[in-house]
Amino acid sequence: MVPGVTLLLMPLALLTLVSILWLATQLEARRVQVLVRMTVRSRTASPELAEALVAAELAPVLQRNGFTRTA
Repeated sequence: MVPGVTLLLMPLALLTLVSILWLATQLEARRVQVLVRMTVRSRTASPELAEALVAAELAPVLQRNGFTRTA
């Protein structure tokens, strides 16, 4: 392979990897927001259901970060 092409492919590969990680982070951050919006727009959903869905979605995240349920 031509050395110049290799020098161009390495930064391109790194940029692609960073872009994919950034996209995954953005989608993960919006997941709960989308879940709440869809629940609120639903005619059959109650506020209690929305609260339960958000709690179930965030429980693993909170547990991974050392937060536990006390009540």
